[in-house]
Parts: sequence; structure tokens; C-alpha cells
Amino acid sequence: MNTIRLFLILAIGLFFLPIQGNAQGLKKVIIDAGHGGKDPGNLGTGRYKTAEKDITLAVAHKTAAYIEERVPGVRIVMTRSGDTYPTLPDRVRIANEAEADLLLSIHCDSFQKSSA
Repeated sequence: MNTIRLFLILAIGLFFLPIQGNAQGLKKVIIDAGHGGKDPGNLGTGRYKTAEKDITLAVAHKTAAYIEERVPGVRIVMTRSGDTYPTLPDRVRIANEAEADLLLSIHCDSFQKSSA
């Protein structure tokens, strides 16, 4: 359920890319799925068995497909496409070498207190 909610938030935000993206010179987007490999990220509140690294990767793939379908001419570069762990310097190097116009770093948080 949280994966769907997060994807919907991203989809709504990215809805405007076809209108403004190419007009503003958007040519290359880096999508960084947080964590991965040995770093599971947030393990949640215990309600779900899925680790953050798996959710961020799934959302990253869906986001890449969404952009590729709706924004012609934009190249997508993923910092990871599987369950690997690029270090923070690796992620920065990938983005800098690709000379990205936009970097999307995807993470998830969890909390048990509704006041959070």
C-alpha cells in the first residue's frame, strides 16, 4: 500500500514534465534508488516484510518507465538497476559523469507515532 502511495505522489509530481520538461532543456535524469545490496535501509515498523531497498528500486523502475513513456528525448540513468550497493561517492560520480539535468533520489521512511 505504501509503495502505491509513494508512486502516486511521484506520478502526480512528474505529470507536469511533458508540459515543461523539454521546454526547459531537460535531457538527462538520474534516478537513484536508495540503499541496496548489503544496506537494506528502513525495515519499517514490522507491518511489512519488504525492505526500503526493494521498495525504492521498484519505485525507481516505475518512475523511469513513466518518464521514458511521457517525456520524449529524455535519457534515464539509474544509479542501480538491481540489488547492488553503490556507495555515496559512487552515486555522486555516476550523476556527475552523466552530467544530469535532474537527480531523483528515492527513499522511504517509516514511523510508529502518528504525530510524526
